[in-house]
Amino acid sequence: MPVLMKKNSSSEKSRSDDTVSELLESLPDAVYLIDLKGVIVNTNSQFTAQFGMQPQECIGANIYDLLINVLQLPELADYHREKCQDVLRTGKRVVFADEKDENLRILVRNKYAEDLLFSSTHPARLSAYNQ
Repeated sequence: MPVLMKKNSSSEKSRSDDTVSELLESLPDAVYLIDLKGVIVNTNSQFTAQFGMQPQECIGANIYDLLINVLQLPELADYHREKCQDVLRTGKRVVFADEKDENLRILVRNKYAEDLLFSSTHPARLSAYNQ
């Protein structure tokens, strides 16, 4: 009986992961979930297109490594890491603009899984957000 329960638990987790993936993929913005070390645990194709990759190729990769090695933006990687630390330290949402493309970035701590951060990229200017 415990094997069956474990199997159901694994099946439920798989269904839950699929649901999250479908939800992320349905969003018009580039989004991803990272763990506390910057490892991507889920994302959508709008985000991964920036790297010329598919979502499944990015899962397990480190966001900072992608920014440094694929996009050649070490300054953005450092800045992003700093903003993630701000979110972890304060528990508050951080909104900032990416100087490269001036897209609005929002980082929040996942209230259901505190070891994950959620990031969303919006094609809006920071000045418009602050009005």
